[in-house]
Amino acid sequence: MIKKIIILWCILLFTTSCNSYTELSDLGITSMLGIDYQNGEFIVYASIIADRENEEDKEETKAYHATGKTLEEAFENIYIQNSKKIYLSHMNLLVITENVMDQQLTTMIKHFLTNNEYRNNFQIVAIKDNLDKLFNQEITAEEINKLITINKEESGTTRSIDFETFLKDILIDHNTILPTIKLEDTVSIEGFTLIKEYKTYETLSNDEAILYNFLSDEIEKTSFHGITVYENETVISTKKNSIEITITSTIDTQPELYQKELKKALLNLLTTYQQKHYDLLKLEHKIYQNNYSYYKKTKDILSKLKFNIEIYPTVKNNYLEKVIIDE
Repeated sequence: MIKKIIILWCILLFTTSCNSYTELSDLGITSMLGIDYQNGEFIVYASIIADRENEEDKEETKAYHATGKTLEEAFENIYIQNSKKIYLSHMNLLVITENVMDQQLTTMIKHFLTNNEYRNNFQIVAIKDNLDKLFNQEITAEEINKLITINKEESGTTRSIDFETFLKDILIDHNTILPTIKLEDTVSIEGFTLIKEYKTYETLSNDEAILYNFLSDEIEKTSFHGITVYENETVISTKKNSIEITITSTIDTQPELYQKELKKALLNLLTTYQQKHYDLLKLEHKIYQNNYSYYKKTKDILSKLKFNIEIYPTVKNNYLEKVIIDE
């Protein structure tokens, strides 16, 4: 199955969706899709941009949903509700449930690879709640994508994953992460969902997601133990089973506390998932790339890894001195 998916993915990269001409006014432009799986049936939700009378009118969407024994059947049942041709090339976001990840992930991947109407650059997120509530509130793909972007830049609790990255990770390393949302009164960030071997594995809380982003060099700004982190750079090097992690941060106060507590928290996260046999940072692949001879002769590399973390904080009390205001 994995080999077939890889072949389909390669074919998709060299195909184009411009196979036929349709008047723009006849297109139902889909901005967001949701997929669930319950009681042996797929449930597909589609958020389709509604017509605007004037260009200055706010963009609005209308939600459709349908069920089917297969994804294709569910999509067909959405098509018959709409008087326009469903246009998928401008889709910005795919939202999937845990049921899909646990039971039908390979089926979903195959669907997107064999349908050349999609582009691979749409974002993908997991949701902890029922999709019906999300789409009935007409929350847009733009709102969710902005929520993820802002939280990546300002809190470090998440980051965006596009479908191509998701696909590459799961095919090569057999594990990946998805930013996760939940819906109560409003949509909010809920850390990451970990996927291993085409099934959900565990979830990372928002605090754990920050630590994961530290290790992945994905922190732009965050807060740790009440200490503001303005900038951060993480470098990981491997030598056989030795993993050297160097973190350089610009912070506002208490460098000793920051150094001590961050190192302890990162080591705890790494060793916890090492014991759970989940390669959180895809270190086996790094060793494969950097030291193939060691990789080839060593079994169960993950359990043999030794972590050394060095943290170098620099205190900058008045960080606004760096800001240049153009007059």
